[in-house]
Amino acid sequence: MTTAIKIEWPIKIYLETSVLRQLPLDLDNAEFLLMKDICEALKIPILVPEVALQEWISNYKKNFVSAINRIEEGEKSINKFLNEGVQITWKKEKDAMLSEVDAYIRRKIKETGLEIIKTPQIDFDLLIKMSIDKIRPFEEKGEKGFRDSIILFSILEYAKKSNGGTHLLLAEDKAYDHKDVHDRALSYKVKFVIADSVSNATDLIKEFLSHSAKQYQETRVSKLKDFLYGNKEKIDSYIRTKGEISIGGFFTEFGYGIVKKITSVELLEINKPTPGVLPKGVDTGRVKISFSVKLRFSIFIRRPAQVGLLRMITGPRFRLQEETGAWEREEQEYEQTTPQYYEGEEPIERWVLVEASVELDKDDKYSNLQIENISL
Repeated sequence: MTTAIKIEWPIKIYLETSVLRQLPLDLDNAEFLLMKDICEALKIPILVPEVALQEWISNYKKNFVSAINRIEEGEKSINKFLNEGVQITWKKEKDAMLSEVDAYIRRKIKETGLEIIKTPQIDFDLLIKMSIDKIRPFEEKGEKGFRDSIILFSILEYAKKSNGGTHLLLAEDKAYDHKDVHDRALSYKVKFVIADSVSNATDLIKEFLSHSAKQYQETRVSKLKDFLYGNKEKIDSYIRTKGEISIGGFFTEFGYGIVKKITSVELLEINKPTPGVLPKGVDTGRVKISFSVKLRFSIFIRRPAQVGLLRMITGPRFRLQEETGAWEREEQEYEQTTPQYYEGEEPIERWVLVEASVELDKDDKYSNLQIENISL
C-alpha cells in the first residue's frame, strides 16, 4: 500500500496528468481541497509539470468541442421535423472559446496556488534510446511514453536542485511505478515516491502535522461521519431512486452470467469521509465533501449451468479398404444438446464514492446535505 511508504521532510508534491484528470475543471473537489489545506499549513508546494498541464487542458478542449458538436447535431435533428427550423448562434468564434478554456484553467491553477514547472532541455538522443529499448515510462506495446518521459525529466531536473527530502508524484499511471523510473531518480540523487491518488498522498503528509493538528483533523472527520450517519436515510433514498445504475465494472464477478435486473440496493456502511474546507477568512458557507458507501446489490442473474455440447449419435466405425488393406474411419453423426441454465438472485457488495456539498460553519457543524454525484 502507498500509505505504508516512509517519506522524509522536506516534501514537494507533483501532479501528473492521470491525477489531474480526476479533478474538476475548477479544482473544487473535497479531497484535493483538503490536501491543499494541509499543504498550506505545512508549507508543502504543489507543482504541475507544464506538459501535464497541457495534456489536461487538451483533454478539456476535446470535451468542449464534443459538447459543441452534440449541440450542433441536435440542431440538425430538430430542423428535420420543424418547418421554420432552429438556428443556434455562438456569441464567439469556436477558436476564441477554446482559448478561453486554456486561459481559465491556467488562471484557476494560479488562484489555487499551484506552481507550474517549465519543461527543461532534454537529451533527445536519450529519449530515442529509451523509446527503442522500452525503458519506462516508455511501454512494451506501442509508442506510449514520450509525454510521460518529458514529465518525468521535468520533475527530476527540478527536484535535483532541492536540498534532499521526498519528491511525491501523484500519478494513477502505473508506468511511473517501475524500477526503470526509480533507478533514473536515483541517478539524479532524488528520493522519488509514487502515490496513485490525492487521498493516499494526503494520508502520507498528514503524518507531518503537529499532534494537536492531527487531533483537530480527526475530530473534523468524526463530526462529519456522525453527520452522514444522521443523514443515512437520505443518502440511501437517493441511491435507491437513482434512475440509472451501471454495473459494468462488477461484471468479472458474475463469470459468464447475464444480469437480468437489480432487484434491490442496500446501504451498509459509510466510511472515509473527507471534510469540507472553508476559504480563508470565511466563517460559514457551502463546501464540498466526499465519502464512501458500502452497497449491497441483489442481482437476478442467468448463467449456463451446463454448456450445450455436440453429442455423438453413433460410435466411431472403421470400414476395410480393399485397395490399401487398411480400415478407414467413417464420418460420425452428432446432435446438438440443449444448454442448461441457472437463474436466481445473488448478492454483491461494492464501495462507491459519493460527492456532495454541505453548509459548514466555523465550529465545524454540518447541515443541509446535497448529494451531487455518485458513480453507479
